[in-house]
Amino acid sequence: MIEFRDASGYAGEAEEKFAPRTEAELQGILRDAHRTETPVTFAGAWTSLTGAAVPHGGWLVSLENFRRLDIH
Repeated sequence: MIEFRDASGYAGEAEEKFAPRTEAELQGILRDAHRTETPVTFAGAWTSLTGAAVPHGGWLVSLENFRRLDIH
C-alpha cells in the first residue's frame, strides 16, 4: 500500500498510483478498474483540505499530467 496525504495532512492509502499522460492511457486504467471492480480515486494538485482526493484502498489516478480533459 502507498500512503497519501492532502494539504490538511489527512491520510489514506491506495494499492497503486497511476499518472496517465494521454486519454488512451486513462481509458485503459479505468477499463481495468471496471473489469476488476477496483475503486478509483482521482487526484489533482493535492491542495484539497477536505480529503476528497485521499484514497482509502483501490487505485489513485493522478490527473497531474493533463491540462485539459474533455468528458463525453
